[in-house]
Amino acid sequence: MNRIIRHPDFRNRYHYSIKTEMIFIYIIISVFPILIMQKVFYNFSRYYLEQKINTLASNNLSYIKNNIESDLEYYREILYRIVTDDTIVQNEMRVNNGDDFEKESCSLKLRDLLASYADIRDEIADITFINKSFYSVFYDKKSLSAKNYVWDSWTISEKEQVYEAVHDSGRVMLLNTRRYYYNNEEKYLYTLGIRAWNVKTGEDLGILMLTINEKQLQDICNITNGKKQNVREYSFIVDREGTIVSFRNKKYIGTMLGKTADGYDIDTILPAVPLNKQDGVIVDTAAISNTGWCILNLIDKNSMFYETTMLWKITMGTTLLIITVCIVLIFLFSNRFSKSVNGIVEEIQKVKQGDFSAHIKLRGERELIFISREFNDMILRINTLISNLKKQSEYIYEISNKRREDELNAIVAQINPHFLYNTLDCINWMAIRRENYEVSEMISNLAQILRYSIRMPNEEVTVFEAVDWLKKYLYLHEVRFNNCFKSEFDVEDEVLNCRIYKLLLQPIVENAVIHGFKGFDSGRLLSVRIGIFQGSFIRIIIEDNGNGIPKEKVARLLSENKGNGIGIRNVYERLKIYYGDKAGMTISSEENTGTKVTIIIPRRN
Repeated sequence: MNRIIRHPDFRNRYHYSIKTEMIFIYIIISVFPILIMQKVFYNFSRYYLEQKINTLASNNLSYIKNNIESDLEYYREILYRIVTDDTIVQNEMRVNNGDDFEKESCSLKLRDLLASYADIRDEIADITFINKSFYSVFYDKKSLSAKNYVWDSWTISEKEQVYEAVHDSGRVMLLNTRRYYYNNEEKYLYTLGIRAWNVKTGEDLGILMLTINEKQLQDICNITNGKKQNVREYSFIVDREGTIVSFRNKKYIGTMLGKTADGYDIDTILPAVPLNKQDGVIVDTAAISNTGWCILNLIDKNSMFYETTMLWKITMGTTLLIITVCIVLIFLFSNRFSKSVNGIVEEIQKVKQGDFSAHIKLRGERELIFISREFNDMILRINTLISNLKKQSEYIYEISNKRREDELNAIVAQINPHFLYNTLDCINWMAIRRENYEVSEMISNLAQILRYSIRMPNEEVTVFEAVDWLKKYLYLHEVRFNNCFKSEFDVEDEVLNCRIYKLLLQPIVENAVIHGFKGFDSGRLLSVRIGIFQGSFIRIIIEDNGNGIPKEKVARLLSENKGNGIGIRNVYERLKIYYGDKAGMTISSEENTGTKVTIIIPRRN
C-alpha cells in the first residue's frame, strides 16, 4: 500500500514512498527493456532460423530430386543395355518365331539373362519381355514361380493400352505405382517400359518392362528426416495430374490431390503424416526431369521454431522470476527503511544543534528525499569525512610512489641490455690490446648472440642469418667443451635468402651438444644440412654421432610436456604455431650411435 508522507517544511507537497518510486524506476529501466529485447531477439532468431531451415529444406529437396533422377537414369540404362544385348535379342526373336520347343527353351534362356540384369539392384522386382501376342517371358525376383504377378495382374484392356503406349512412345516410358499381390502379400511397384527391337535389322520384337519396388522412392524421399530432431517434415511424389505415386502409408497411393491456386490441396493426406495444418505447413515442390512426376516436401512450420520458442519461454520465465524476486526485495528493503524515517530526522536535528553523540539507527524504509535535505545541512560537521579524505590522500600517495617505482624499473630494464653490450665491447677491446684474439672472438660472438636473441625473438630472418648465428653459437660451445666436437654446415645456395623464424633450431643444437656429446673428450661431429625439398619446402637435418636416445624415449619425446624433452617439445610447438600442418619434425636415434632430427618447413622467399 502506498503511503503519502507530508514533509513538515512542505505541507502542500506530497511524495510517494521510496518503495513505489523504486518499483516504478525498476520497471522503467529494467523490466520494459528486457521484455522488448526478448521480443526483438525472438523475432530476429525466428526470422533467421526460418531462412536457414528454408535453405536446408531446399537443399534436401534438391538432394532427393537428384537421387531419384540418378536412379531412374540408371534404370533407363539397364533397359537400353537389355534392348541392345545381342544374346537377349536372339532369344527374343526365337521366342517370337520359333516352334514350341525352341520357344520354350529360349524362354528359359531369356529368363536367366533377364535375371542377371534384375540382380544388379535389390529394388528391381521384375523384368518382363512381352511380344505383340502378349506372350511374356519374365524374371520375378520375389515369387520365382511360373506366374507373372506383374503383367498377369492387368486386364486385357490395360495390357493393350500399356503395350501400345510403351511400344509407340519411342523412349523409356514411366508408369505410375500399382498395387500387386504376391501370395496374398501386398506390394507396390512402379514400372519403366521400352520398345524391344533388333537394332541391326529393325525387326520389331515387343516391349520390355522393368518393375521397381516403390519403397525405394520412399527411402530416398525421407532419408534425411532423422537428422533434424525437432523439425518435422515429410516428402512424397505425385504425377502431373496430382495422383500420389509414392507415399509412406500405401493406402494413399493412387489418391488424387486437388489443385488450388497455391499448388496442391494436401488436406486429404495430412492425417497420414506427422504434421498439423493448424500449426502451419510449408509446401515445397520440385519436378523430376523427364518423368512428369513431382516431389512434394511438407514442413511443419511450428516445429521449425520449437527450440527457439522453448528457449524464449525459458528465458521469459527466468526473467519474470528475477523480476518477481527483485520486487520482493525492494518491498522488504523499502519497508524496513521507511519505519525509521522519523527517528532519522530527529537524530539529524540533534546533530545540527551540535550534539555529535547522536547515533542514527536505520530500521526499515528510508525516504531518501528527507535524508538528502538534512544531510546537505550537516555535511560539514561529519568528522569521518576528514578521516576518509586522509585515507584517500595516503592511498593516492602510495599509488603515485608505486607508479614512479614501476617507471624506474622500466627505465632500468631498458638500460641493462645497453650496459651489458657496452661492457662486453669494453672487454673485447681490452682482449685485443693484450693480443688475446681468441677471447676477443668469443666475446664478440657472445655480444652478437645476445643482440640477435633479445631483438624481436619471434621475427623471421634469412637462412643465411640463422646459419651465421648458429656458427657463432656453436663456436662458443666448442671452446667451452675444449673442442671435443666439431660442427659442419652444408647449406644450398638456393635457400640462403629463404625465411625462417629466429632461434628455431637452437634447442635442437643445444640438446645435441649438452646431452649427445656428454662424456666425450674428442671425435664428435655435429652436422647441419639445409636444402630445398620437393620444390616448395625446406628440409633441415641436424645429425650428431653422440650418445643417442633410448627407443622408448624417442617414442614419447614429442608428446612430453616437461623433463628432458622440453627443448624439442618447444621446437615442435613453435612449428605448429608458425606453419600449422604444413611443417613436420621427425627424430631417429640409436643409442651409442647418434641422433638425427629432420625438420620440414614451407619455403618462404
